[in-house]
Amino acid sequence: MTFKRSAAVLAMTCWLVILVSLPAVQCEAAEALLVYDIKTDDAFTGEKEAVMQTAFTSRAMYVDVKTRFIGSWMKRIFGKVTESRDTTHFLLDERQIHEVNYSRGNIRVTPLDQIADVSWVSEKNARPAGVEEMIKERYTVEPGQFQITPTGINAVINGFEAQRIDATLRLETYDKKKNASSMTFITQELWVSRALPQYRVYQAFFGALASQMGLEAERLKGLSSILQYWDGSLDPIRDQISASEGLPVKSVTSVEAVYIKNVGSPESETIRKQIKTETLLLQSVQDGAADRSAFEFPKEFQFVYVK
Repeated sequence: MTFKRSAAVLAMTCWLVILVSLPAVQCEAAEALLVYDIKTDDAFTGEKEAVMQTAFTSRAMYVDVKTRFIGSWMKRIFGKVTESRDTTHFLLDERQIHEVNYSRGNIRVTPLDQIADVSWVSEKNARPAGVEEMIKERYTVEPGQFQITPTGINAVINGFEAQRIDATLRLETYDKKKNASSMTFITQELWVSRALPQYRVYQAFFGALASQMGLEAERLKGLSSILQYWDGSLDPIRDQISASEGLPVKSVTSVEAVYIKNVGSPESETIRKQIKTETLLLQSVQDGAADRSAFEFPKEFQFVYVK
């Protein structure tokens, strides 16, 4: 499971926050720990490698990602390999998401109820008056074309038995003024397992999360890499998503952008660019309590409450 912020979380850019000081939250003992390696080649930030630890109980998920930016141009800019860290707690009993911002020394707290509230997210992501009308007048946005295919292929991936699922998403926007079309093609090759003992607690947590967030909980599971590009409700693809159930063992995601100038004319020109490739691989699994130090908040950090 690659932890990526859901589209709903990414959309919240205009938050009203209240800064208060509270004691640091302590993690309860985890019932399962998954460790993943992630390798990414991004057109904007270059090559990255990361280690992601994800600990589960039936009522909480703790995620810690340590990333190294190893691309040559990033090293030229900073003079060395730079590193970052992201830590997030999903706490069902508190009905909250806690995200640590290490550079600012605070912890952003978002209510799960708000994340699942489509109207609240839409309000926070609303464009200025007149902009929406201008966009509709100039652009035609085609409905996204999403497809999941259970392949029936079984294999042993890094020592874990898994089944392969292929997912594709095609997005297209037509610019009426320039007579140009912009397309994004996302593919994800996902390998999942339902046989691992840790799948039990994984399934229990996400079942409980779905009871609070509804279908939006799917954005945090195995298909998170592709669903981050799906805007709006997941309900139209509900039945397809159910085919991807299982504990993620491996994921290979590719994002390609295609721009077509002068659509339908003899002067038509197609430009393609690979935007991103990312591979996630399960390295180890563990039952019982995880090392709490990997997920604890620094005691001096302050809580910032999203309203």
